[in-house]
Amino acid sequence: MNPSREIAEQLLKATDALLARARSEDFENLAPLQHTRATLIEQLDHSLGSKLSVTEATELAEILQQVRSLEDDTQALLQSRKKTLLDEHHKLKKGQRAQKAYGNMG
Repeated sequence: MNPSREIAEQLLKATDALLARARSEDFENLAPLQHTRATLIEQLDHSLGSKLSVTEATELAEILQQVRSLEDDTQALLQSRKKTLLDEHHKLKKGQRAQKAYGNMG
């Protein structure tokens, strides 16, 4: 098997694991996976110096498209979670300001 394909498959597995952890709200363990993915992307970049056949290039492109799709899903999930947290934070601050303002009256 081509080294680039092996690395791309590892990247696909790591990206799938990243999405799974984001879905389960295991946000504390996203950073190590991101580090692993960054390392794999760097390795993939270096491995692409070797010639690929048309079939190998097509297979690699398909794997990388899957990676990109998973990344998009992860990004959308994290953006949604970020918005939820910001909304909750805003409501909490608003409540604290109201409590401070009206709490001093009684």
